[in-house]
Amino acid sequence: MAWRLLAVLALVITVSAAARGAVEFGRYHALVIGINDYQHLAKLKTAVNDASAVADLLRQQYDFTVTLLLNPTRARVIQELERLRAALTEQDNLLIYYAGHGVLDEGSETGFWLPIDAHEQSQANWISMPAVTRTVRAMTAKHIMVVADSCYSGTLVRNVNAGLATGSERAVELARLAAKSSRTALVSGGLEPVADGGGDGHSVFARAFLDVLRGNREVIEGNALFLKLRRPVVVNARQTPQYSDIRLAGHQGGDFLFVPRTIVATPSASTGASQQIELAFWQSIQSSEAAADFEEYLRQYPNGHFAGLARNRLKKLQRATVAAVPIPPTEPKPAPATGQPALRMGAVDARGLGRAVRAYLAKFAVADAERLQPPVQFGRVDAEQAGDAARLMISDVALGERNGEQLALG
Repeated sequence: MAWRLLAVLALVITVSAAARGAVEFGRYHALVIGINDYQHLAKLKTAVNDASAVADLLRQQYDFTVTLLLNPTRARVIQELERLRAALTEQDNLLIYYAGHGVLDEGSETGFWLPIDAHEQSQANWISMPAVTRTVRAMTAKHIMVVADSCYSGTLVRNVNAGLATGSERAVELARLAAKSSRTALVSGGLEPVADGGGDGHSVFARAFLDVLRGNREVIEGNALFLKLRRPVVVNARQTPQYSDIRLAGHQGGDFLFVPRTIVATPSASTGASQQIELAFWQSIQSSEAAADFEEYLRQYPNGHFAGLARNRLKKLQRATVAAVPIPPTEPKPAPATGQPALRMGAVDARGLGRAVRAYLAKFAVADAERLQPPVQFGRVDAEQAGDAARLMISDVALGERNGEQLALG
């Protein structure tokens, strides 16, 4: 609908003038996993440090609620994924960051993460990429991004990286990304080993990831993050990061949005941004023929500058909808069996009244005699009794019907 274009306007203002206070991006959560101290595999040097630094950055600069798992078992990772699946809603965004060993089963072409209790010759404690995909697909969070700094993590993504629109196309692209849900993965390499180190206490990939987000001062989508970190990784290591949607995870064309905590407008700037958004929203729907557009405007701006106009327009559309509903035709009532005109209330002259009274008494005098004071004798009606009879008749057979029968004039 047209009102969905609000998202792009909000994001454009955020990029240029700080509008976090005027736009609802939802709640942000992160599950960050780092494993160094493997029980049955070669230990790593930087994964725990990488995970800890990422967790701190997301909390402090991007206002994430972070769960940090250092050296967890397979059961602990699965338990946390299940908790998030049950807790998150469409108002939430989730980032899953994994730093640790990864392996590719070439026979099945399946990638795996290896928790601390993984064995090299047994998959019992491995976490397969299809299992991660199924969990992500089952979650209701609006945007989910998996960041994997491990060997052979490229099995999560498609082979084609997404492109970034520029210039006037970017506004349209941002609107689409914000309106649709996303299931994406940013991986440190394709189907290849990746470096553990080389980034001043971090892996090359983690260092680039941290540097881009630390230096960022605006809303940045996952694809833009990828484009900024890709070159530093390629230049400093023999690995090529990839970014795309997660295969078979329910991706609908959106993207993950990182919103720095520092994007908080001053009161005047926030008010101006909000007014600009409301104006743009109204301009996008004012010619709409869809009642839902105006209902959405009133939901977001019940006391907005155009609330009165929106209510008037909504009423007009609702009346038009009611008027458009076809009314089934009423079948005409059958004519009296005698071929004589039926009695019409309010259209009886003196002569017609006499005939009507006689017809009434002929049909119903026995049943209604007790209702007249004094009692009516069949065939003998004085003026007063005729008036009573007429009133009873008109009350009972106002439109020429009594108990479904047509009263013919005699």
